[in-house]
Amino acid sequence: MTTSLTDLLDTLRGEQVASATTETLFASVLLGYVPESWRSVSYPTERGLGSFVSDLCRRLANFERWVEDGPPLAFWIPGFFFPQAFLTAVLQDHARREKIEIDGLFLEWVVGDLLI
Repeated sequence: MTTSLTDLLDTLRGEQVASATTETLFASVLLGYVPESWRSVSYPTERGLGSFVSDLCRRLANFERWVEDGPPLAFWIPGFFFPQAFLTAVLQDHARREKIEIDGLFLEWVVGDLLI
């Protein structure tokens, strides 16, 4: 994202020749869409550009707090790019720490009085 936006700014300033990539990026930004080049390396979203950027900033702030303050007591699962990998890592970490086989572990959620 940073590179593509820097290239776009350089093009708009006349410091760089426009390319098909910068023109496509400009059109997406102008219309408020998340550029396809960002979608291909980002989490799935149906949001417009403004909401996408706000959500991305919220996700990044969440990880910054984690780095600065250590792991949280509860995790914001939708904030992960690939939540399944995180949940698998949680099981693997527990299995290693307790020296048990991961195949016998599973996750369950309690929502109100309902076990899922």
